[in-house]
Amino acid sequence: MTSLIEFVLAHFTLTFLVLGLVASALSVAFRPRTSANLVEALFAWFLFFSIGVSFLYNFVMHVFFGEMAARFIGWQNSPFQAEVGMAGRPMSPCK
Repeated sequence: MTSLIEFVLAHFTLTFLVLGLVASALSVAFRPRTSANLVEALFAWFLFFSIGVSFLYNFVMHVFFGEMAARFIGWQNSPFQAEVGMAGRPMSPCK
């Protein structure tokens, strides 16, 4: 079980892609099956998980767990960790 959790966290982009595909399949299962619904579900859930949640994960790991993230990728812990995290932070829409 520990190795599964390590794999999921280490390969978070793959994890979020699979979660997006599963969410898309569930979304399509409860709607009429048209090509427009399929494309909308795939695109919406792909964007949500593969981009939105992935950037949020990146932000949390580099800002709050910077030392652990630096060790994992072979870097020395430095202020650059926070900079990388801020680059992937969730942002509010522009006004």
